[in-house]
Amino acid sequence: MPETHKPDSDTDSVKQAWREHNLGHFRYFRSLNLRTKLESIQGMADVVRRFQELRAKRNSQNATKCETTMNNGIQNEIYSHRTEIAEFCKRHGVRRLEVFGSSLHTESPHDMDFLVDLGERSASDYAATYFTLLEYLQDLFKRPVDLVTPAGLENPYFRQRVEQEKALLYAA
Repeated sequence: MPETHKPDSDTDSVKQAWREHNLGHFRYFRSLNLRTKLESIQGMADVVRRFQELRAKRNSQNATKCETTMNNGIQNEIYSHRTEIAEFCKRHGVRRLEVFGSSLHTESPHDMDFLVDLGERSASDYAATYFTLLEYLQDLFKRPVDLVTPAGLENPYFRQRVEQEKALLYAA
């Protein structure tokens, strides 16, 4: 009588059960005729396509929702300073300035979050413009400001949230 392998732990038995489960699916799929296989693959492609459509629809709804739920107080405050912000950005060579985060959704946000693209500059000019803009926005809105650059969007989850929420204030 052949000796069978006894699992050393629960992990081995789970892995073995998973292998047998997958092997069963593989054997079943191999036994199907070509037409049935193609229909099965087409069905999987339809599921993937439908999932992508639903995700795109959800993302567009989130973007619309963020645009329509912007806090009116903050929206009015930003709008009242729009020309000043544009003049400052133009004078200092800012490419883009966008607002995102809790300042778009809460009645009285503790701070404001901005995404800024300063373009290609020397390190000293970049730092000078960054801190000048930071101080300017803090003075203008009378609250702490978080100023994020595109390099600060390395985390894909944070980047996705910012991309869905952001509202354009200035573009060169």
